[in-house]
Amino acid sequence: MLLCAGVFNPAFATYRMQVTDDQYLARVVTAWAVTNKLVQPVFIAAAGLLAAAAGVRAALAVLAVLVAGSALLLPWKHRHNPDPDPKPTPATGDAP
Repeated sequence: MLLCAGVFNPAFATYRMQVTDDQYLARVVTAWAVTNKLVQPVFIAAAGLLAAAAGVRAALAVLAVLVAGSALLLPWKHRHNPDPDPKPTPATGDAP
C-alpha cells in the first residue's frame, strides 16, 4: 500500500499540474493540500471509532471492502478502437 501511494502521489500531482491552467494552479495546489490535511485525520478518527465500536477485525474487514469498492468510483472510459488496418478489397485494386 505504501509503495502504491508513493507512486500515485507524484504521478497524480504531475497530472494535476498538466491539466490545470497556469492561472489556477496555485488555487488547485492549495485546495488539494488543505483538503488532504483536513480529510485524512477525519477518516482516521472515523476508522478508530469503528474499530472501538465493532472490533479491530470487523473494522479492518469493513475498510477493506470500502477500499476495494472505491475502484467503482474511478472514471472508467470505454475505448473505441476501430479497425486500424482495414482489409483490402478487390474494388480498390490492393488485393494480391
